[in-house]
Amino acid sequence: MKFKEYIEQNIKNKLLFRKAFIHKSYKNVNPQYDTNETLEMIGDKALDLVLYEHLYNISGGKTTKKEMDHIRQEKTSKKGLAPIYDKYELQNYVDVFDPKQPINDEVKHNIVESLAGAIFLVEGYTIAEELLMKFILYPDTH
Repeated sequence: MKFKEYIEQNIKNKLLFRKAFIHKSYKNVNPQYDTNETLEMIGDKALDLVLYEHLYNISGGKTTKKEMDHIRQEKTSKKGLAPIYDKYELQNYVDVFDPKQPINDEVKHNIVESLAGAIFLVEGYTIAEELLMKFILYPDTH
């Protein structure tokens, strides 16, 4: 299954996936909606855990903390995650206060993290690990 299909299937059927795309600015005009901020925090940690485990395993435990942190910064910073937002055209799912306003890299980064959080909570670690590696952390190698 392609990642966009996965998102579209789950956004229709699972409230957490819908919530992953509700930016805090949207709550200003629609106070009844919860925002993606908690999912963003969970996604940040899930991405770190999956990446650190991968780096540790592929090096046989020989990757240093400094090397792991450098790779984590490349993969999970704004610079690393904003292109993921663009690659999968996530703007098609996002609710923001003003849809005509361009979405900056910080918001793109936050949306990808919140999507990772939703995947982690809905799928559990094993399946989330596979999806996060394949579609977010290393999308060009799959």
